[in-house]
Amino acid sequence: MDQERIKKAVEGLYNISKLLAEENVKHWLDWGTLLHAYRDGKLDYNTLTGESLGDNDMDIGLLRQDYSKVLEIFQKNNVSH
Repeated sequence: MDQERIKKAVEGLYNISKLLAEENVKHWLDWGTLLHAYRDGKLDYNTLTGESLGDNDMDIGLLRQDYSKVLEIFQKNNVSH
């Protein structure tokens, strides 16, 4: 994953987080993404590629009760999931 793709991934994660926050949906980084961000104190290549964990996605947690609301928010804002 090159630097430009990493930058776009971080921006996308930020935009989704901002959108969920505006709709009062509690959410957080989770699993490998949280581990790397906490351990490294930042989102970087290893955080977003998960190379050291054999993982290649970004993990966001949310409350089960908000799942339908998140789907509605994504649909309303043309966010693919």
